[in-house]
Amino acid sequence: MMFEHATVTALAAHLAREHAAAPSAPVTAGKASATAGTAPGTAGTATAPETPAPDVAAPEGPETALPARVAVPARTPAGQDIAIVGLSGRYPKARGIAEFWENLKSGRDCVGQVPESRWPRDTFAAGRTPAGGGTSAWGGFLDDPDCFDAEFFGVPAAEAAQLDPQERLFLEVCWEAVEDAGYTPAGLSGTGEPGPRRSVGVFAGVMHKDYVLVQHDAADGDGTSPPAPLALNAAAVANRVSHFCDFRGPSLAVDTVCASSLSAVHLAVESLRRGECDAALAGGVNLSLHPAKYRTYSALGLLADAAPARSFGAGGDGYVAAEGVGAVLLKPLDRALADGDAVYAVIKGTAVNHSGRTPGMRVPSVAAQAELIEGCLERAGIDPATIGYLEAHGTGTEIGDLIEVQGLRRAFEKHTDAKGFCALGSVKSAIGHAEAAAGISGLTKAVLQLHHRTLTPLVGDGTPNPYLDLDGSPFRLQTALQEWTGDTTRPGTPRRAGVSAFGATGTNAHVVLEEAPKAAEPALGDDATGPVLVPLSATDGERLRACAERLLRFLETKEGAALAPAALAHTLQTGRVALAERAVVLAHDLDDIREGLEALVHGGGTGDAGVRVWRGRVAEQAVEASLLDEDDVRADLVARWVAQGKWGKIAELWLGGHDIDWHALRGGAAPRRVHLPTYPFAKRRHWVTTAPGRGTERPDRPSVTEPGRPATTEWRIAPQGAEVPAGARQSGLPAEEKARRYLRGLVADRVGRPAREIGPHQGLIELGLTSLGAVGLSKDLAATVAPGFVPSALFEHGTVAELAAHLADRWPEGLARLVPDRPAVLAADRPTADAAEQRTPQEAEPGVLDVLERLRTGALHLDDAIALIDEESYGK
Repeated sequence: MMFEHATVTALAAHLAREHAAAPSAPVTAGKASATAGTAPGTAGTATAPETPAPDVAAPEGPETALPARVAVPARTPAGQDIAIVGLSGRYPKARGIAEFWENLKSGRDCVGQVPESRWPRDTFAAGRTPAGGGTSAWGGFLDDPDCFDAEFFGVPAAEAAQLDPQERLFLEVCWEAVEDAGYTPAGLSGTGEPGPRRSVGVFAGVMHKDYVLVQHDAADGDGTSPPAPLALNAAAVANRVSHFCDFRGPSLAVDTVCASSLSAVHLAVESLRRGECDAALAGGVNLSLHPAKYRTYSALGLLADAAPARSFGAGGDGYVAAEGVGAVLLKPLDRALADGDAVYAVIKGTAVNHSGRTPGMRVPSVAAQAELIEGCLERAGIDPATIGYLEAHGTGTEIGDLIEVQGLRRAFEKHTDAKGFCALGSVKSAIGHAEAAAGISGLTKAVLQLHHRTLTPLVGDGTPNPYLDLDGSPFRLQTALQEWTGDTTRPGTPRRAGVSAFGATGTNAHVVLEEAPKAAEPALGDDATGPVLVPLSATDGERLRACAERLLRFLETKEGAALAPAALAHTLQTGRVALAERAVVLAHDLDDIREGLEALVHGGGTGDAGVRVWRGRVAEQAVEASLLDEDDVRADLVARWVAQGKWGKIAELWLGGHDIDWHALRGGAAPRRVHLPTYPFAKRRHWVTTAPGRGTERPDRPSVTEPGRPATTEWRIAPQGAEVPAGARQSGLPAEEKARRYLRGLVADRVGRPAREIGPHQGLIELGLTSLGAVGLSKDLAATVAPGFVPSALFEHGTVAELAAHLADRWPEGLARLVPDRPAVLAADRPTADAAEQRTPQEAEPGVLDVLERLRTGALHLDDAIALIDEESYGK
């Protein structure tokens, strides 16, 4: 009541209206007993408002009589519904959405004490909150925020350690959301397809930048090393996704503190409705990497003290912080259905507002929350009486939860007299308050409940907040796992849910959801029941086995066992980027697919003659053209092989790195996409050298060399005018080949990778060359073999092979001064004569044998193999 009537004048007016028949006995100020509906211990002890607002600005209170029940207006125009077609996330004790759902169903408590790996638990031994309690030691934490698959995304290890882990995790989760929808980034944006590109937006909610403090602490007092770049900007969280995926729609980082990710969803929905983009990724990320946040929020009295607070539970004196990262892929519903997408749920409406002037910046407003929810429902054309579940903000504080329930009652009771029809829950009871990712975690929970038609329980000891007063209201606490049966009083009404997120500084966000419509199955061709080719690919053999294992486990679930083989194959054929390490399974049914996956996981054969498995690795493609590079020739071959049932030929063509028109393998329309397990990213640690409690692990790749240092591992530059040594003149290497070898060393230094990993036909940007690295490489070349070389040439000649040809054409004199020069330090690694005599013939030249084996398996291009053998021979 005191939050709604924030001044003495406003409160007095309310009391005069609502309690005119007050007791005549006088009451001494400061000694009044708690009255019904007032929290015990609050009378006479409330602190003064931080900045009292003028009487005229006091929020509207319930003193205004409620009008008659308001009819819900007609629905918003058709085409405004937004489909959620992709879903991904990682939350405390959940490495993915499947584990998250299992935790929600079981009512698992995912909150615990701060791990020692973050900071020592005695860090805040002397800290005290305003109420005299200790600094919070509770939270919901991810297991591996320091890990990132840098190789998959082409990020050099040294750069990966500089990136904010929130940026890295959001990138991985957005990739998973796109794959979960059955798309590749190129397929989503229409890259390479006839007609204009489709615009794809990225909207990311983020509020904390803990990693900057970690980096600062790691560098503190170290005056010997150059200053490392700090992860200062939140914009990169969204922008890196757009950059890597080549998305050209809006790309925004959103900070409305605890409402950030749901605000991001709102902006994405509005962008789609305006036609600003054709698809959008929206979500948020939140990590607790440095103790400063806990110290600050505890000092402000925001965090729970002795025990974890629970949503709508008794005794909550603050919230429990949590980590999380999540994203949804959104498309207009009509477009999603036409494209054969699998839809999790439908967004009917979104809204965002602000609490305005309240007694304090962090004081919520019942009136503003009610206006937000009521307005969102009205604009969506949804009757509140049809909302069966409300995913509340539910921070777990007794006053905050009370205010939220009052706002909900005001919004709903204006339109319905029904009681107890809407279940009330909050994901925060299970994982804690994920702050910037709170909205996306709640949205994900609500979407999964609609998708599975199941309501999951609140987590806690079962003692409810005594001030909620839900009796006689539209709401009931959801305390048990139960089937979501739908509205029996309104047959045919779809299941619906609302999701709220309220920012501590006043921003409020709300989303209205509806279960997905039943999609009509496409008319498949006569061969839809025939054999299918199931392709899998990864960066290496270990990741490929992990892909197969994930898919195999999924097929053992109820959802996986119900899939049609054609739909599974279609999704993997068209909805996954083809990587270097590949496998193909020929199967007639799910049992065949399982058998083929078993063979990939365990390395055995297949017992069924009808099940075939092919493995291979794509060799780096040479620049020389072949007939198979012609689309029409390849298409004719595939069509002929399909007619002849030569599935092995098609599999080998794909294993060799050639694109396949998978649609040509089917007759009729394509099956609908299905949700399948996404790519199993490698867990490799990338972190600053030292951090509180994290040890001093080194990155798993060497650091980038100092800017401007030319690579001298294999070559030196003869001085201008000096005679080139006879050995160098007689080496017989063409100028272009010398340039290739020299460039491989230079590029390796700039991207922090061994020279053997620098293929001549890989794009420099793909190898990880940044804009600063390009400038440095240009300076290296201008200072050695190519005077006057400018960075723009790197964009015209984008591979080592192309650049070497350019150098040989323009600067042959500079290349002539390149002299082979093995560093003396390597001499210590060479075997002594005695050791050489003791080697067996098979061990005589292990380098050559290794190169030949890699060439045989396709791991090396022929040019690279020749170059490596030449280097080995030179060293001997």
